[in-house]
Amino acid sequence: MKKTPKSMQIKFLAFVLATPLVGNAQYTTLSGIPGLDSGNSIADYVNVLYKMSIAIGITLSILIIAYAGLEYMTVDVVAEKKKSKTRITHAIIGLLMLLGTYVVLYQLNPDIVSLKFGGN
Repeated sequence: MKKTPKSMQIKFLAFVLATPLVGNAQYTTLSGIPGLDSGNSIADYVNVLYKMSIAIGITLSILIIAYAGLEYMTVDVVAEKKKSKTRITHAIIGLLMLLGTYVVLYQLNPDIVSLKFGGN
């Protein structure tokens, strides 16, 4: 097994220890972020980023399924049909992984999904 350098371990430890301190920081932004109603804490931004990334992942998966389905219907070559099937399968697996991570985190603790740090 490959060893990680000491400097990498120290950086990771510093990041883990500094996260609670940065989580409650307040600052003013130049422009608003869609989906962020009030508050300017890091936790609010991470929460919005988490929700937006799930929405983007779902949208991309649906677009890939639609494209692969169209490709499957229009192509006559068996090998290309097989590629389309695997694209659809991989997109569905990706959707199930997104759903699975959300369900597991929600079952462990619903506050994990909302990402509320400190006294927020």
